[in-house]
Parts: sequence; structure tokens; C-alpha cells
Amino acid sequence: MGLAVVTTPALARGISMTLGPMGLPMFPTVTPNGGTLMGYQLIVSASCEPGVIAIFKPSEIFVADDGRVTLDASNQATIDMAGGTAPVFSLWQRNCVGIRAERWIRWQKRRQDAVTLITGAAYGPSASGTLGTLDVPSATPATGASAHLGRDQGNVAVHHRGHTTVVKTDDGRL
Repeated sequence: MGLAVVTTPALARGISMTLGPMGLPMFPTVTPNGGTLMGYQLIVSASCEPGVIAIFKPSEIFVADDGRVTLDASNQATIDMAGGTAPVFSLWQRNCVGIRAERWIRWQKRRQDAVTLITGAAYGPSASGTLGTLDVPSATPATGASAHLGRDQGNVAVHHRGHTTVVKTDDGRL
């Protein structure tokens, strides 16, 4: 199994709108709902932090799950259904029953380099023609901080602030 990329809908939209020097989309298989980025699955999630692009290898993530779901019911609970911005909903006053389902799952990286993060990404339309340039905010603008995604012999290289991380895909190692 190859790599997967996770990001926000806004970044996926920006990536999908990035244009090459001829005015054509650089990543035509990317949409705000996902797709593929350089041949790898792109997963879009509103739960991803803004400005973060996570690159990981799914086969290098351990999952512990006993498959059990715990169900609880109550007719005497108060529910905040709007996140603290509206009045609460009293089950007892409305003669309703609430059901809560819980499932405990734990994830852990098999290796330290199983996940690589790009933070502060601001992808958007550009006519620069560079492959996947990310504009990354920096505390010292003079350094010209940027991150680039690129392919080298089947590997994915992430160049960010003078450091390069290579996620290997050919031999199953990271």
C-alpha cells in the first residue's frame, strides 16, 4: 500500500486550483472532496488542523480495536447541540431519550517516520509553474521559507525550511 495525504477542504480546493505555466490545472485529479495527488490517495477532513498537510503510510500505522461498542441511554440528560452558542436541550423536559454510543480505538505509528507533517501550508492558484509550491509563513521572512512536494525515483520528498524528509515507497520502508 502506498502513501496517503490528509488535508483540509480549503487546502484541497487550493491545490485543485493551482495552475501551471500553460494555465492548466497542475493537479487535475484533486478536488475539494479528495482524489489523488501525484498518484497517492488524498483524504479531505474537516478535522485536520488548518494549514496542515499530513503524509503517511497506512500500513505503518498500528490500530488496536476490540470491536466493542458501549451503549448508554438516559432520559434525564441535558444536551448542548449547538456547541455552547444556543440554549441546551433537556431530555427530561421534552420527554425524550438520548442514546450514547462509544467505541475505543487506539492508533500508534510503527516507525517514527510513518507520518510527515507540513504545517502553515497556504496552497492556492499560481502561475509560477513550480510543482506543488506551498507558501509557508515564517518568523523570519528573509529566509524565504517554503515547502515543496516532489517525486524522486518513486519516493516522495518534502523540502521544508532547509530540511528534506524523504518518504520511501519503493521497498516498503519509510
